[in-house]
Amino acid sequence: MSVPTPARWVISPQWGAPLLLAALSVSLVAQGAFYPRAQLWVAALLGAALLALPGLHRLARADRPVTLALAGLAGWAVIGAALHHDPRAAVPYLALLIGILAVFIACRGLDAGARDLVLTGLVGCGVLIALLGWLGLALHWQRWTWQGQGLWRASSTLTYPNATAIILAMLALITLACLTETPRSTRLALGTTVLLTGLIATLSRAGLMAVAVGLLVLAAARGPRALLRAGWGPVLGAVVAAFGLVPTMTASSPRPVLAGMALAAGLAISVGATALRPSRHSPFSRYSLVAVGGLALLALGFRLPGWSGVTAVTGARLTVDDPERAASFHAALEVFQQHWLIGAGPSLPSLTWAPGTGSKVYRYAHNEYLQVLAELGIVGGVLLATLLVTLLRRLYQRRRTGGAVSAGALAATAALAFHAGFDFVWHIPAIPLLAAALVGLASPEAPAGRITQSAGETSRKEFR
Repeated sequence: MSVPTPARWVISPQWGAPLLLAALSVSLVAQGAFYPRAQLWVAALLGAALLALPGLHRLARADRPVTLALAGLAGWAVIGAALHHDPRAAVPYLALLIGILAVFIACRGLDAGARDLVLTGLVGCGVLIALLGWLGLALHWQRWTWQGQGLWRASSTLTYPNATAIILAMLALITLACLTETPRSTRLALGTTVLLTGLIATLSRAGLMAVAVGLLVLAAARGPRALLRAGWGPVLGAVVAAFGLVPTMTASSPRPVLAGMALAAGLAISVGATALRPSRHSPFSRYSLVAVGGLALLALGFRLPGWSGVTAVTGARLTVDDPERAASFHAALEVFQQHWLIGAGPSLPSLTWAPGTGSKVYRYAHNEYLQVLAELGIVGGVLLATLLVTLLRRLYQRRRTGGAVSAGALAATAALAFHAGFDFVWHIPAIPLLAAALVGLASPEAPAGRITQSAGETSRKEFR
């Protein structure tokens, strides 16, 4: 009979990892935790995760810049609300920033095994979101789709296509980064293809531009050749799979058989590109797969009614003309010009733009930076810029020593920062919480974890 060592009674970070993953998953599948009921569930699960994680009472020195930047922005939101005689207006800012800090610290405190669990779970949740969006679009289920401009677009569980797009873009960048490290992983290739297919199905212009920005950052961090070798198969597969959705996007009745065939062809291309990697002396498999992919794409194109679907999609979405978004920009700028120093106060009820031909009212500006300037003024803008620079600098310093996850987190954060200039994505809590999780998972292991581990090793030596 063996004597139990004290190390066996030490709470492992694995205890808190499932609770943390549950909190993040609920935020993703429950309409982005936009509504109070889901927010309460997320807060409860996150609090339980923090209680289950050891050593979180100590803040590592490397974490102080991020903590101070978050605290500065939260403090200024409280001051701004007090200056405008509405202290409760700061509550949404405080709740979100506290949640971001809690997720960051929790992920920062996980060990390697727990980080793998959380990251795998997040990618799996992203794949589920992409598949539900694809299914809703393929069958024209209104619950997971959005209609406008004569088009059907995937919105999935977040119910808003642009929010779905940036979630899938961030996770796709993570899987692409991991593929550069393990290029023969079939699961990663399939997951990347599904994530990118779901992203294209949203028809989000900002989402597609954001993932392009992320790919540039990822190429710089991991090397363009490594990224091209690892990612060309899943990207081509996603293009083929999304191509089969075009008739469903534009028609009044769905065409699920064509969508299913295209998805199967895209996944086959992705798997083939991963499993049949050419040797130095036999590059023919690569070229044959490209040819198969091109022929599949061409065959699907012939099945479209005279390419009219492609014309309709490009005519509606491939344009920079967006009067509503531009009007919301003007409304936020007008408020900022009137309250440039301290802003008009956090949690503005609405933004109004009156160009002379009638007024338009908006709940949010489609630009988070203009929204912060309107609410918190130039002081809030400087604090926000400090926070973003701190996070990006932290990830940039870890891009080489931290491996693929750190490079992917850098690309995902850059994509989110870009996307925020075209939509109110930070007002959907699941999105900044996911970003905080990726930054935390990309950080070096917390000292508390190392202390706990060394204590267990010492105990085991004493009982031998």
